[in-house]
Amino acid sequence: MIQAGHRIVYSAAAPDYRGKELKPETKKARRIVRRRRRRPKYVMGAAVCGFLIAALMVFTCAQIAVLGYRVVALQDEIGELEVANQRLELSIAQLSSLTRVEKVASAELGMLKPEGGHTIAMAGQPEEVPVVDLRNEGQPQPPEAEKPLEKVYQALNEMFNRSKVIGMSQ
Repeated sequence: MIQAGHRIVYSAAAPDYRGKELKPETKKARRIVRRRRRRPKYVMGAAVCGFLIAALMVFTCAQIAVLGYRVVALQDEIGELEVANQRLELSIAQLSSLTRVEKVASAELGMLKPEGGHTIAMAGQPEEVPVVDLRNEGQPQPPEAEKPLEKVYQALNEMFNRSKVIGMSQ
């Protein structure tokens, strides 16, 4: 009976194979073990890092392309808005021209041009009107006298006017 790990070897000392009995000898068989070359862990780590870097590069290139398309779309929108703005400025200029205002005043509102003696000139200071800034949610801006730099400028101007500097006139 042949056991695992053993093989039968017929020795050369045994007589001929032709009918004579041969004496079997058993020898322990050697197991041939092929060792796999184990790749070091750093090779696998480098491959994973390379893959991650390549994926990151693809992602950034895709993001750059998307942002490029957004920039082009925004530039187109800016061009359209500039054209619309120019049209509005043109219509404002046409509607506020003095000849048109005069025609509307005389034709639609029934106003007449004043004659030489019908005009009155008034002397006095104009009243300050607070200006509303739409960016500041409708809060009125302070009048000019409340601005600190304007106060400093006015004080310096009065001081210069009151002082008599040689070679300078008031």
